[in-house]
Amino acid sequence: MVNAFGFGGINAHVVLEEAHDGSPALPEPMVPVLTMAADSPADLERELLAEDTELLARAHRRTPAEDRPCRLTVWAPDARKLKMARQIVARGRKWTGRHEIWFSPSPLLSGLDRSRSCSRDSSTAAQAS
Repeated sequence: MVNAFGFGGINAHVVLEEAHDGSPALPEPMVPVLTMAADSPADLERELLAEDTELLARAHRRTPAEDRPCRLTVWAPDARKLKMARQIVARGRKWTGRHEIWFSPSPLLSGLDRSRSCSRDSSTAAQAS
C-alpha cells in the first residue's frame, strides 16, 4: 500500500497487488442475436419454418439480416423464444421488445418518407445559406 499526504489537503492512496499468472483475460462471449428480414410477414414466416438448430446456429454466427422492410430480431434465442417469434410474426403486428423479441412488419419510414425528409433537409439548408 502506498499513501501520499499533501500539504494542500489532497490525499492519495494506492493498493498494489501481485500480478496475475500472465495468461490473457478471456473476453465475455458474445450473446447470440437472430436477425431476419423479408419483403413481407408471410415471407418471414416461411423463413422461420427452418429447424430451431439452423436458426440458433445463424444467431451464434450473428449473421446480419438483409435490407428488407419486414424485420425480426431475437436476443439470446432459445426454443421458447423461437416459438414465440413464430407466433408474433404470424399475427403480423408490430412487437417491440417484450421477451427480448422485436418485430416490425413494415419500415419506420417508407422510401417516399425518406425522400421527403431528405428534400426537406436540403431545402432547409438552401434557405439557411
